[in-house]
Parts: sequence; C-alpha cells; structure tokens
Amino acid sequence: MEINALNTFNQAAQNAGVLFYYTGGFSQSIVTAMSDMLKHKLQANGVTGSTARKIFSAFVEMAQNVVHYSEDRVTDADAVDREVRYGTMRSVSARPAISCCAAIPSPAPGCRCCGNAWTPFAK
Repeated sequence: MEINALNTFNQAAQNAGVLFYYTGGFSQSIVTAMSDMLKHKLQANGVTGSTARKIFSAFVEMAQNVVHYSEDRVTDADAVDREVRYGTMRSVSARPAISCCAAIPSPAPGCRCCGNAWTPFAK
C-alpha cells in the first residue's frame, strides 16, 4: 500500500472514531496482544466502568470466534494448538461499539458475529 493511501485510511479511521482496527491472522497470542491494546485505547479515550467491561468482553468473545470458527485458515487444519485464522476486528468510540468479520462455513456462510457477507482471504 502506498504511504499516502495508508495516511488517508488512518485519517478516515480517526475521523470515524475508530479506536482499534486489525485485519489479518488471529491466534491466541495475537488476541492477547490486541486485548492489551484495546484496554489501553479504551482507557486513553475515557471509556471506563461497565461500558469498558462490556466492550472488552464482546471483543474477547468475537476474537475467540475468529480463532475457533473462521473458515479462512492461515495454518494447516492439524495445527490445533497453534492455529491461526483470518478475520477483522474494529472498535469505534463514537457509539461505543465493536465489530468483527470472519468467514464461517455453510450452511450459514457469512460472519458469525455480524452476519455480513465475507470475501475469503486470498492466500
């Protein structure tokens, strides 16, 4: 991605109140790192108490859904303890809200968390 396009994306995300955005491989260690970052971002933006706990709990649940259920595997299917699957997470301060997307197998293809259509990761 060209640096100007990246700067444009970052500015648009800031203008939309996006606290956190990640697209890529999800593993237990990545979820842990993202959880730490989200805690700091929520705190830095003054989101505290039950609102912060609800957002954080929803984030962890959705991230775990990506790790366990996304159809887009980065690792082989037999790498159960070290599996990495592909998905997207974001947290927005304006509502506050959190969302994610991951490919889920049939009979109900689409994101398990939001139901949106999903374009599989091109490996």
